[in-house]
Amino acid sequence: MISQDHWERYIPELSIHYTAIDEREGIRDRLETAKVELVRRVLGNQAELYKDPNGKPLPVDHWHLSLSHSGSWLVLSKGSCNHGIDIQRKSAKIDRVAGKFMHPDEWSFAETQPSLASDYRWLLWCTKEALFKIYGTQVTFKEIYCSVDQILPKGSFICTFKDVTYRAVYEYFDDYCLVAVVEAQPYLQP
Repeated sequence: MISQDHWERYIPELSIHYTAIDEREGIRDRLETAKVELVRRVLGNQAELYKDPNGKPLPVDHWHLSLSHSGSWLVLSKGSCNHGIDIQRKSAKIDRVAGKFMHPDEWSFAETQPSLASDYRWLLWCTKEALFKIYGTQVTFKEIYCSVDQILPKGSFICTFKDVTYRAVYEYFDDYCLVAVVEAQPYLQP
């Protein structure tokens, strides 16, 4: 699925864990069971997942957590710093709603690279969802600016929100895009 070396290179303070989920009818029950199992596999058999009023997982011991699921994948990231993660199956809906989440300065890349425009919008959507998991309801997606200069199967770029710079690390696999976002430190600049 994902290349652990890629994630460790760009965000060494995070570890990414995942599990597959059967997508047949009744997925909600299987998803809840999978969350419990994944959290306990990563944090220990007695670990419990608690969330704040916005649904963000609260830190366990000293670990910050972020969860995401889409289609047949559930992803949990664990790190020493506040962060967000998102996984998203490719969907035409993202292209249809792009005007609601793209920053005005992000349109030029899509216009100059029409063959990559759909993957670009997909990457932006996932990045902004991951950043939303850091801030919660205080985020307006159009206010987030992502500085993407190329689309590769995996990579990293910088995004800004509220005068704070973040590193976004991503990887495409199968029909999914996975993105993790952390506040950029000087040693993490691209």
